[in-house]
Amino acid sequence: MWSDGFQGSKIREKDSDLWTATITFCMSEGNQTSKYHTLIIAIGSGQLAHEDVIDFILSDIQSLWTPKRRYCGATKTFQLSCFDLIAYIADRPERDSVTKNLSTAGNFSKRSKHAAFIDSKNVPSCNMCFQHSVNCCINDISQFRNCNRCIGWDFYNRQKTTTYYPCPKKYPQSSSSGLPMPEKRTTSETHIVPHELSFEWMTKGVRLAEAELSTGTWNRGNAEIYLKTMGINDAVIKSLWRRVQKKRKNEPVPDEYIPKIWQQGYDIGIFIDSPMHLLFQGKHFNESVYYYYYSFALF
Repeated sequence: MWSDGFQGSKIREKDSDLWTATITFCMSEGNQTSKYHTLIIAIGSGQLAHEDVIDFILSDIQSLWTPKRRYCGATKTFQLSCFDLIAYIADRPERDSVTKNLSTAGNFSKRSKHAAFIDSKNVPSCNMCFQHSVNCCINDISQFRNCNRCIGWDFYNRQKTTTYYPCPKKYPQSSSSGLPMPEKRTTSETHIVPHELSFEWMTKGVRLAEAELSTGTWNRGNAEIYLKTMGINDAVIKSLWRRVQKKRKNEPVPDEYIPKIWQQGYDIGIFIDSPMHLLFQGKHFNESVYYYYYSFALF
């Protein structure tokens, strides 16, 4: 599945924002470039919210998880079959909107699908580590390289001093709800520790924040900082705060407040970038690719 916004017309760009979603069926041998396997399943104004449309589509796909007997024209028999979504392809802004994550502007969300502080000086691979990675790929080997100049995008097997970040000032230091706390995001933390995102992990954080706000143990600033260290976007935070305000006024609120997409059984790992989005990520990256391509062209 793929979705994104685009300009429908160059003449009236302001009023021509469109959003569309397509689905591509796995192609059989010989049909890899078939234009008949990709279909438009939704299209509308790019200025309108499309979360409900995505939730509906994913719920529809979810109904295909149950195995059913279907007729196969190739074998002329009924076969037990089911279907699932292999990947949801979108660029970073679209993906963050769908999964309710912070954008690259967040202090702890600059790397997609990871809640961690990014130091632009030591997180990316240095030239020697990059060359080492290329050699490993070419020779089909896996070999860890210790480096004192970078962590090579590896948050989880490096020194704590290069990956841990002191908790922000308003990070909550107490809890009274008794709810289980997300791993690496308890109220006893002194540093923000890198953690890979999952819908289950983020759900646990939102439920904890809702409970602590309702009891008055946390204020809005505590909850906002806490959820942002988990890579959760402003839309979820604002929705949660509105819910708490209504509860304090004894106004009716819905039983469920967790984003639906987090509860549908999909793994956050299926939301990926396409190669065309990753190919041209800055001048320095392109120069590195060209250099190593020509260096190893003879092989």
